[in-house]
Amino acid sequence: MLEIILETAKRSNENVLIEGVHGIGKSLRVKEYAKKNNLHLEILYLSHQEVGDLIGIPIVSNNTTIWTKPSWLTRMETANKKGQGCILFLDELNRAQRDVRQTALQITLEKRLHDHILPSIDGIETLVIAAINPEDDQKIDYQVDELDVALKDRFLYYEMKLDVKSWLDWARENNIIDEITSFISEYPDRLFYFTQESTYPTPRSWAKLSELLLKAPKLKTNELKTIIFGKLGQTIGSQFYSYYKDFSNMITIKNIEEFILEQTSFSNQEISIKLKNSLLADKSKIWLSEMAQKLFKKYIGAKNNQKVLMIYLDSIDLEILASFFINIKEQNENSLAKFILLENGREIINKIADKIEF
Repeated sequence: MLEIILETAKRSNENVLIEGVHGIGKSLRVKEYAKKNNLHLEILYLSHQEVGDLIGIPIVSNNTTIWTKPSWLTRMETANKKGQGCILFLDELNRAQRDVRQTALQITLEKRLHDHILPSIDGIETLVIAAINPEDDQKIDYQVDELDVALKDRFLYYEMKLDVKSWLDWARENNIIDEITSFISEYPDRLFYFTQESTYPTPRSWAKLSELLLKAPKLKTNELKTIIFGKLGQTIGSQFYSYYKDFSNMITIKNIEEFILEQTSFSNQEISIKLKNSLLADKSKIWLSEMAQKLFKKYIGAKNNQKVLMIYLDSIDLEILASFFINIKEQNENSLAKFILLENGREIINKIADKIEF
């Protein structure tokens, strides 16, 4: 939805105001939109800015006071000369000093600073996006100021809410480690879990933790705990640490692949039954659904050997299968169409045809 909002605003030369709790992914989504559309992005963290950082400083030249051009605007103009459109992202707008907010209002209203105009290309102006934290969150004191009505009125407002399903879809597409996606699938309330500790889980901290664990060398127990607790806090960090340590003993995609491909003397239907009664026995619905997502992602684009995917989907209960395909349909209609064209794809779909509208 946010991508549609941003694209509509860009085409209409409108400004966008995104409100959401910290760590939910506001800046990340803007970065992804800019990258996808080859737009130059300048991010100004207004809570750390002085007015001079935004508008430059006055100097006297030939007995006339002129304003120097701020570095961020120079970078935007350079990108514009190369044919790129631009985004100016004003982050933490309602945590900024009052004079900084007033300057932001000038930028938003006029798309200019003194004699310096924000760049445009083919009639499309610089897209100005601002982000704010909630003013009345009952759990978290953000120490924010209420925005002027005049300022709010100059934006297309979008409230960004926590959506576990959307975050998991994003996580699978962006190589967040399996330990984290499986943990959040099983304990969805842990994606954003406020505690009185100085550190607690947010979508951003989970993504950063994934990056740390991927890049870290082999860690000793105390080192692993320090990293996990450093991103998640003690409360949820302890839970995830135990889950992470036990994850290596869980059934993996590789285990399922090896089991299926070793059963050379049995039919696919027989292998499906054996799989259900052995490796998949006693597994939770959430775990089975998560594994279906991972196998689908791995095999749907493969040119051959979708046998593993088909046998796995045939082995899970119809309720889980229907829920899985509803999710796929919501994510990407093209992926569902590709599946139907696969060998035995239509046969799998027909099993749950009365449970889902295609």
